Amino acid sequence: MYCVLLVSSDRELCFLGIRFSPMLDPDITLRTAEDIPQAINIMKSLPVDAVVFDQDEVNDISKFIVATDRNRVTAPVILVSKNPTMDLLREAIDLRIDGFIPRSGRDPSDFFGEVNMRASLIAERRRNENYRRINESRMEALVKMASMGEEDFQTIVRYALEKSVELTHSKIGYVALYERERGMLNMLAWSSQAMKGCEVSNYPVEFELNSTGIWGEPIRLGKSITINDYENDRKSMKKGTPAGHVKLEKLLMVPIIVDGEIIGTAGVGNKDSEYTTFDETQLNLMMTELFSIYKSRETFRHEITRSNAARTLMESGPVGFMYIDSDMNIIFTNRVAADIVGFDVKARLPLHLDSIGTRNVVEVKALVNSVRLDPAGRTLRSHISGDGNTTYECAATRISEGNDIIPGFMLTFTDITDVVFIDTMRLRAIEHIRVLEGPVLNTLISSRRALVPLGDITDDAYPALVALDNTVTFMDDYRNVGISEPRWFSVRDLVEKAVKAAGVGNMPLDVRADGISILVDPEFPVVFKNLLTNSASHGGASVSVSISCRISQGNLTITYSDNGVGIPEYLEDHLFDQVPQGKFGMFLIKNVVDSNGFTIRHVPTGSGTCFEIGVPPTHYSLG
Repeated sequence: MYCVLLVSSDRELCFLGIRFSPMLDPDITLRTAEDIPQAINIMKSLPVDAVVFDQDEVNDISKFIVATDRNRVTAPVILVSKNPTMDLLREAIDLRIDGFIPRSGRDPSDFFGEVNMRASLIAERRRNENYRRINESRMEALVKMASMGEEDFQTIVRYALEKSVELTHSKIGYVALYERERGMLNMLAWSSQAMKGCEVSNYPVEFELNSTGIWGEPIRLGKSITINDYENDRKSMKKGTPAGHVKLEKLLMVPIIVDGEIIGTAGVGNKDSEYTTFDETQLNLMMTELFSIYKSRETFRHEITRSNAARTLMESGPVGFMYIDSDMNIIFTNRVAADIVGFDVKARLPLHLDSIGTRNVVEVKALVNSVRLDPAGRTLRSHISGDGNTTYECAATRISEGNDIIPGFMLTFTDITDVVFIDTMRLRAIEHIRVLEGPVLNTLISSRRALVPLGDITDDAYPALVALDNTVTFMDDYRNVGISEPRWFSVRDLVEKAVKAAGVGNMPLDVRADGISILVDPEFPVVFKNLLTNSASHGGASVSVSISCRISQGNLTITYSDNGVGIPEYLEDHLFDQVPQGKFGMFLIKNVVDSNGFTIRHVPTGSGTCFEIGVPPTHYSLG
């Protein structure tokens, strides 16, 4: 959505704009102002994405630029004129006006069509430039935070908080830690502006989580909270603020999650415009980096213990390790690697490979020579047999000469017997399915096409035809699942593909998943497609759908809900494991979700339908 301000003393032009602009582009909201003072008042009260300025006897572009201070106005400006002169155009260039549209002799729909197009393009470009600047500023802040290793942690916290306030264009902010054992919230830092605006003396730095209102919700719910009208928002979780506390107008709060556990919360407030998911992402990333520094400091304390554990793992763990120098001498090995290559681990080292007369030595030498000749210096892999029933993957990496390092090759041996067996069975199953799929699916499609035109299908035969149609649709949806390697897709892109496939583009749909991507099978949109189809078919005439994401305890939950008639009680216990009346939708959804390593469950809500898809930490990313 874009808010466009038309500044013109021509009331007829303003009337035509209000009439035509939303008809030509429903994503454009047009506001009008008759003069410059009125325009400035509107820009102070509304987030204007673009200004269309009509140059006439009343309104002068240079006066507008001076009045709004061109160096501070973020909204792009498009000049419109009935009688443009060369002097006016030169002046527009000097004033850094973003575009010009001639007005005279044009049909209103043609004129406002161009206005909408140019305004949306320029506004989107300005948004992207702003996002880029913010991302660059965040990266600079992260680099500085990473270099503050010798600073007191409280100093790093205050720096991260002030940068978060700056990046989100806020005025105040805070960071609080959560002590789970005591059930207390400890205020770690307030932004400097928040303290200046707070008149409360002896303000508490510690709160009981159970007695706090909205401040504790990110921890209790495990998700972000956004309130863009604090005064009029009547959410039950809001309990007000103490007398003299800095006045809140808008508020964005996020949970701080480390290793899947919520350890605190951070928030910013009083941005001039509304908080968006982009602001939420910026705050999340800053807090994640902040506490990764904290985690690194804690980790360093245990480094000696961990290194000893790593040495034990190398010597007797389940993975084989071996180091070979450039002359094919074994310099180091553990028991697993020695057993695979075929010599006694107690043999005196260095030991030349040629002194070991086993078949696996030949394969190891061939792999090492391939790595030696590879100009890119890549890690190469091959399969090596163990005791006849075991298969290992041998990975070899060339190690260049350096301080205290003997040039050579590092080899690791990993047991992949089960993986090879599963891959073999999978390929065999795919071959069988492919052989059967073609003629079976083609026959079903041909039969469906032949039956549908008959027109006078009997009542007894109609359910069979519906079941046949459902079967064909199921086979067509499922035929490519599991064939391609998983890839990263944004949740929004997956939903958009599903909407097109389901043909439900007119159904109201609210997707709140900006900045979130998941690692899935490319055919995963069939999950959303079948959920959307079910909502459209069974939800009722006025059904609408909402898809949102939240992160709790390190896991991502994708929530799909509609306001339809809901699912009958008799189906809830066997919703995913039955195929009633030849309908395969829920069966397909469960199988595709499971095959991606996710979970899905139906959440009874009393009205409508709600499903939650659980995604593990390794399969989602932010930003």
